[in-house]
Amino acid sequence: MLFTTRTIRSVAQVWTDRVRALVARLPASAEAAQRIIQQLRNAGALSPETAQRYHARSKMEEAVFLELLHQGVIREPMPGRYYLDERAADTVPKPVFIS
Repeated sequence: MLFTTRTIRSVAQVWTDRVRALVARLPASAEAAQRIIQQLRNAGALSPETAQRYHARSKMEEAVFLELLHQGVIREPMPGRYYLDERAADTVPKPVFIS
């Protein structure tokens, strides 16, 4: 057969991965990632026992949060509770400011 049949789910997954890759490359995303990481540190969410709820303030912040979750920088030990994996956080790029 000339064309293969894909499920809507598999097509959506491909597009989701593409959008995540794009968001991760945006200059503002490194700054947003560091802001999220600092918020979790300030809240003391550094282990499964101290996991906290998190509410994004914008669509950009939500996308960056989901990317950090996907990368394993943020962990979800229980539904709706998150904590920072400090080892993985060291791999997140720092924002670069050009003056």
